[in-house]
Amino acid sequence: MYELAGYFEILYLSSYTYIVSSWSLQGWTYYSNTLTLSLCGFGVVAGGIQRLTHRYKALQVTGLCIKIIAYGLLISPTTKTATTSTGLLVASQVLTGMGGA
Repeated sequence: MYELAGYFEILYLSSYTYIVSSWSLQGWTYYSNTLTLSLCGFGVVAGGIQRLTHRYKALQVTGLCIKIIAYGLLISPTTKTATTSTGLLVASQVLTGMGGA
């Protein structure tokens, strides 16, 4: 289940944002690389937490909860459809990277 949740967003989100957003190709590329940058940055932090606490299960469950919250941000609260808000899309990518790290 964890692996399914880990790669669920990657399937269509990139092409979805390319179609619905009015970003330039450069802006869309920056957005697409946000997840990778977030994974690298928070991976160091998660590694430090793991080194200090030696609690891998708690860290993994916390990461999964953060990922679920990030996926929830992709649903628009008013129309119950996928969001087109730039802030929510970027926040979702950053939180997904934080949870995945």
